Amino acid sequence: RTVVIDGVVPPDLPLGPDIALESQRAVDGLFARCREDEACNSAFPELENDFSVLMAQLEAMPAEVRFKDPATAEPTIETVSHLDVGVAVRLMLYSPQTLAMLPLMIHEGASGNLEPFAAAAAMVMEDLDTSIATGMHNSVMCTEDVPFYTTIDRDALRETYMSDLQVSALQAICDVWPAGVIDDDIRKPLATDTPVLLLSGSIDPITPPEYAERAMRDLSNKKHLILENQGHGQLPVGCVSEVVGRFVDAAGFDTLGSECTDRAFVMPFFIDFAGPTP
Repeated sequence: RTVVIDGVVPPDLPLGPDIALESQRAVDGLFARCREDEACNSAFPELENDFSVLMAQLEAMPAEVRFKDPATAEPTIETVSHLDVGVAVRLMLYSPQTLAMLPLMIHEGASGNLEPFAAAAAMVMEDLDTSIATGMHNSVMCTEDVPFYTTIDRDALRETYMSDLQVSALQAICDVWPAGVIDDDIRKPLATDTPVLLLSGSIDPITPPEYAERAMRDLSNKKHLILENQGHGQLPVGCVSEVVGRFVDAAGFDTLGSECTDRAFVMPFFIDFAGPTP
């Protein structure tokens, strides 16, 4: 009767080869937003250079960091590499609440204080382990996506902060992971007159609004809502759940009332560890 898709991947696009490119786009967008924000730019005027310095230093020599485990508050010592920082950055880009802390963390890291990144890496990896069933993830990727990789621009991937490591890892996993059964038309774009509401965040680092625009080309009865400066997953944001409720009730867009999404809260950048500037 109705369809709601929150964070869209078009059927004809195998997920994987563009992840690093989209995440780099999100990082570049973070740098641009900080430059345009008076408080952020004043506090971190060399943010892009700070990030480059931090990643280069840790790639050359990972650092042993003493910090308090964010889950237990117990003293912990871990070796932090550029890969750990990359994982933390990538996953923190998903939400504007965690993204707001990145300029401060990057600046602190480049200045020698790696405790925030060590704690963040530990926290996001713990969340990842408990929120994703790895076997199911591998089964889906190795059935629906990786077999459809054709040309991969590895030179472009290596220019990103993530490099081509994720694509290589997925391909290595799927060399041994069993693939499931799929329909022949799994990559065929969907065409339907069923009402479809698509939701995107303008700074989503994994399913950007352009993906939804590509997916909706053959939908004859659709609407695409893009929430400004929001990340991945719009259903919990502001009034979106109410908008979706009205859409499902009406099975159409006449009473959507989506103007309220323009007022969705976006976390300001943290200027210090006390939080954003009042």
